[in-house]
Amino acid sequence: MDYTSILQSVTPYNAEKSTAYQAITGKAFKQLMPPGIPLSENDRILIRVWIDQGALKTTCTADTTGKSGTGGTTPPSGGTGSLVCFQRDILPVLLSSCGTTGCHNQTTAKEGYIITSYASVMSNMVVAGSPNSSRLYTAVANNNMPPSSYAKLTTAEKDSIYNWIKDGALNSTCSSSCDTTGTVTYSNQIVAIMTANCVSCHSGSSAQKGILLDSYTNVKANMDNGNILSAVRGITLQMPPGGLLTNCEMRQLEIWKATGEVQN
Repeated sequence: MDYTSILQSVTPYNAEKSTAYQAITGKAFKQLMPPGIPLSENDRILIRVWIDQGALKTTCTADTTGKSGTGGTTPPSGGTGSLVCFQRDILPVLLSSCGTTGCHNQTTAKEGYIITSYASVMSNMVVAGSPNSSRLYTAVANNNMPPSSYAKLTTAEKDSIYNWIKDGALNSTCSSSCDTTGTVTYSNQIVAIMTANCVSCHSGSSAQKGILLDSYTNVKANMDNGNILSAVRGITLQMPPGGLLTNCEMRQLEIWKATGEVQN
């Protein structure tokens, strides 16, 4: 099968509407394709990413230079520096570690910094193309941020911020690696959804409405009492306030609840 024939079952930029993706995730047939030997979760994710990024006929070669996927520079740790996207990779880290209640959210804005969106981050914290001139990077690199009461960013997270700024600090999205065909657990999927969409408002002593969503125990309790699903479905208040969860994220939450809210 060649590229041209594959494209007949693919809708570029939309994996969910692509027959090929529906087949390998069991949505087009009663079983996963190929029959008897379904693709691994990683392979399904790669195909989804390829389609959602345009299903282009690209040829990739091994890159051992340690440079960023968009032609950036070697990160301080010497890590691989793969392609970094703001919405997928940077914003969730900032929301969970910096743009929280009592720190740099819209209400508190400590030291005049708000770290809850691309616009607010770019307003006075980032010099595109120059990580070492950007307050956002120097603060986390020197461990000045987050404060001592919060866990410091990992080396990989610091490197991602470095590469993102070095490569132009674009408001890039990239495809989500969301998959609903395997086992959904708190550690593998749910904590990422909570971190990206909920923790910044629902953690610490000033958690909105007293609802905590910063641990497995707290998330499970609010799933059991219906708070989470009713909010994300818009039955009560629409949450998160900044925008809806994706259909895939909604489905992951539903599957997690239906299968016993497994932690690991």
